[in-house]
Amino acid sequence: MSFADTPQIQAAWWDGHRATSDPKLRELLEKSTVFCRENGFDAAPPIPLRYVPGRRLTALVSSAGGTTAVLKMFSSPRARGNARRLQNLSSSLVSTFIPSHLGVDESGHIELLSFAEGTVLDRVDDTVFVSSLWTVGRQLRALHEAPVLLDRTWTLEDEETQLLRSSSQATIAAASVVLSQAKRSGVAFDPVVCAHRDFHPRQIVISATPEIAKVSAHFIDMDDIAMAPPGLDVGNMIAHLRREEILGARSIPVIDRATANFVAGYGGRGSLAPYVDVWERLSLVRLAGLAEVRHNDADQCARILALLADKSVPNRAPNPASDPADNPASDAALARHADRPVRIEHRGGRSVAVKRYMSGNGGEVFRDMSALWDSPFGRPGRMPYMPEPISFDWASGDLAMEKLDGPALGERGSYGNSLHRPREVAEMLAALHGSGAVVGRRRGDSQVARSVVRKTVELAALSRAVDERTAWRTVCDKLCLIGAILSQASQESEPEQLAGGSSDLVVSHGDFSPRNVIETANGLRLIDFDRMQCAHPARDVAYWCAWLWATQAQRHEGTSWTIAEPFVRAYETASSRTIVARASRFHFHLSAALVRIAHGWSVLRNDVALTGVIVDEALALAQGKSAFAGDQQVS
Repeated sequence: MSFADTPQIQAAWWDGHRATSDPKLRELLEKSTVFCRENGFDAAPPIPLRYVPGRRLTALVSSAGGTTAVLKMFSSPRARGNARRLQNLSSSLVSTFIPSHLGVDESGHIELLSFAEGTVLDRVDDTVFVSSLWTVGRQLRALHEAPVLLDRTWTLEDEETQLLRSSSQATIAAASVVLSQAKRSGVAFDPVVCAHRDFHPRQIVISATPEIAKVSAHFIDMDDIAMAPPGLDVGNMIAHLRREEILGARSIPVIDRATANFVAGYGGRGSLAPYVDVWERLSLVRLAGLAEVRHNDADQCARILALLADKSVPNRAPNPASDPADNPASDAALARHADRPVRIEHRGGRSVAVKRYMSGNGGEVFRDMSALWDSPFGRPGRMPYMPEPISFDWASGDLAMEKLDGPALGERGSYGNSLHRPREVAEMLAALHGSGAVVGRRRGDSQVARSVVRKTVELAALSRAVDERTAWRTVCDKLCLIGAILSQASQESEPEQLAGGSSDLVVSHGDFSPRNVIETANGLRLIDFDRMQCAHPARDVAYWCAWLWATQAQRHEGTSWTIAEPFVRAYETASSRTIVARASRFHFHLSAALVRIAHGWSVLRNDVALTGVIVDEALALAQGKSAFAGDQQVS
């Protein structure tokens, strides 16, 4: 809630919360009194500005000399990170229009920031509103160009998770469509910059002077700053400006002039990120969901969704640079994803596979593949386990790599040779996990759980769209329960130390299945490193096991985990790691793997019975009730 400017209302609120039932807030209120006094500010009750129950309280405090500061109290210890990132920016030119860090308590829950005098942008008259946005655009461009590297990054995947979290029954379908369009558009090619990440008119304080030369804009609420695509901030501001029309706060001509001024201040249309329209659409869907979920305003939700009809999403068209006859559909080494098409070229007397990343960061994949190629898993080894990465073209998104000849070890609906070569597969995976390569992306248990939640939401939405029968509703309910259980488990789990005292995170393939293992004349080779990240080794082991189990179920051959035992035994021998005995961690990753299969295998879309079998097993694993338990160790 936001507070009125009436002192009586503020005082009444404050008195009421001195005996609040929120124990965390009561504790922070007591600590803040001492903290403020130690930093030279009055111990008198601060003036509350905004209170988010269970999360944070923002208030104003004053010093004896008349200096005003912003006091922020967080339920979680995020103040330390906020302070660290603001200090990183303090030496850049943007320090003149962002808050200054004044202090943070030892617990990391309380911080003091400089206070910006002025009026919040959405409360000024139309003249000031329009003229101010030129300065706002100019200063946002300066923030994006600040030569600073922050310690966290916000990607399209993070935006997707946030969007689905804020979606309502009315917006989930629109969210799925916009996300699908975004992934096809190539939005992930946006380079990351220092971004505000919650940029809209209420986050800007300006002077009351209408003359553009004298306008002073100050950015506030920098709690979410991170390295993120510039289109996120620009698109979010434009979406919020368009919402002003929906709310009846501004007329269409005023909104149009304000938007034009903002874009001009940023540098003009030519300077905008190429996918700013995509980010605007993502913001509009999120605002529509919040209108219904947070504000219980179905009419506003519907009117914001109607704006989407006016927005088009640019699509990157593949550039056919080779003869399609050189790209046989049966070649197992070629990608199977529409947003990552693969073609074959001939360079220097050898065949090269070229994958175009139309969504997803191909530059990161090339960087991590190169690091792995330079490890014992790649070039320095007796025989490399992977194709050689050759080059990456940032302009086109083309990643060129060695083309491997041979069939996949298995395909959906067919084990192939996957059951006959468990030792070789296990040795290759152990070599990957033990490669020591340094890759830039990380996927801990919390990120795995977050991905599961996103997939359960998408599956539930798809199921409702396809069929309203009781069977599908039951599957949806179980999926939601799995997401909740795994999310809780990821929060409670502590980082584990593996055999030998090494870290519990290793280089993980992320899509380790028989489809991505090629039988070449020189042995088994691993392909498709799009999902490669640092993760727990159980992630890859579990997905291989889940793939075999699901194939067994698809073929109506029973549902026994014994089918995966030879592979797990071989892996534990080759890697000297214990996987199955750590039952809770292994069950966590097995459950997540089965949800991913239920979400990703197209054959399941119209088979509620088979989907139900897979989801039931995923739920049993999440609850620790599966037959693949610690008392049936295969090590």
